[in-house]
Amino acid sequence: MLRRVAGLAAASIRAAFVAGDAKGGDRRGTEDPYVPLDGDGGCDVERYNLHLRYDPTIELLSGVVTIEARATRTLSRFDLDLEWMAVRSITVEGKAATWTREDGKLVVTPERRLHARHHFTTVIAYDGVREPIQVALGISGGPGA
Repeated sequence: MLRRVAGLAAASIRAAFVAGDAKGGDRRGTEDPYVPLDGDGGCDVERYNLHLRYDPTIELLSGVVTIEARATRTLSRFDLDLEWMAVRSITVEGKAATWTREDGKLVVTPERRLHARHHFTTVIAYDGVREPIQVALGISGGPGA
């Protein structure tokens, strides 16, 4: 059970910034060989702080993540990987931010633009119940199959 909760927690905060310039989002990805489509270098995350609660009777994971980051260029919005959780609130620099879902991303629009080299804090409250993951095993036949 603890392993499952830890996995849910990790999945719930897989946050990678995708910088949005003044004209909107820029989704080129990074040079990271493991997650090439996550982020694009518009922000450098410096710290994640998680507060999680799990109710095993209803399998509800709720949490608040505080993300401390630095903009590497001017941002009017940024994207996070937080697909299956319901977002309850988002603040950027202590001010309420708006958000939408686009192409599997959570798109956050702060009240004001974040200028290059500006350190900022984003706080997201969320919750959700993860549906079971169906895994199809591709088992090939051995010799003589």
